[in-house]
Amino acid sequence: MDRWKKPTIVISFSLMGSVVSLIFTIMTVYPLSLFWNTIRIGSPFTEFV
Repeated sequence: MDRWKKPTIVISFSLMGSVVSLIFTIMTVYPLSLFWNTIRIGSPFTEFV
């Protein structure tokens, strides 16, 4: 039982860590891209950012 429980705990922790880092990245990048869009109004970059 313990042999199977440990890897799943490690996997779930790594998954949670990656999800948290992904959310943190989105929360930092998304406002920056919005800010960039307000600066670059009328440029072709607004479609891609």
